[in-house]
Amino acid sequence: MHRHNWHRAWPLRLLTIAVATAVWVAGTGAVQAASPHTANAAGLQLSAPPAPLVQWDSAGSHLRRWYGEDYLSIGFTFDHGTVNVGSGQPPYTPVPVAVPRPAPDWGDRPLADAGLDQFALDLRAGAPPAVRAWRRAPTKVRVIGSFDPQRPDAYYMTSGSLAQWFDVIVHRQVVTPWQPL
Repeated sequence: MHRHNWHRAWPLRLLTIAVATAVWVAGTGAVQAASPHTANAAGLQLSAPPAPLVQWDSAGSHLRRWYGEDYLSIGFTFDHGTVNVGSGQPPYTPVPVAVPRPAPDWGDRPLADAGLDQFALDLRAGAPPAVRAWRRAPTKVRVIGSFDPQRPDAYYMTSGSLAQWFDVIVHRQVVTPWQPL
């Protein structure tokens, strides 16, 4: 498949991830930590140029439908740093790129503004009205799989709220690229 047409196969890929996860859990009874595709996001919209804005049900939305509240969606956010992104897809050669802070009006920016090096936030827990409103507000959040540091605001997911997508968020201020073991 041509690299600019990846978005056409993505819904099937996400359903396959969900089915494989369900089969593994049914066969082993084990709990699994899965990929970032596990947001509970039916109708998720993703912007990852040069592809057009695409919409589909994430793997996590299938898992939430099947498992209900027994499915826990954990999101990971960060303020800034360097990450590896796929280059020349395929063969997905990792290339480190610098990622700036999220845009001021994006959902992950208040997490970055908290000033803590690292923390977890349970989005299901009680909170003051202003925090509950922020959790439920439609937003954008960065995605880092493909990323162009010259256009940092062009790579995002939207069409929902943090509280819709995730049960818990783990935030880290500064990230560094993964290293092979």
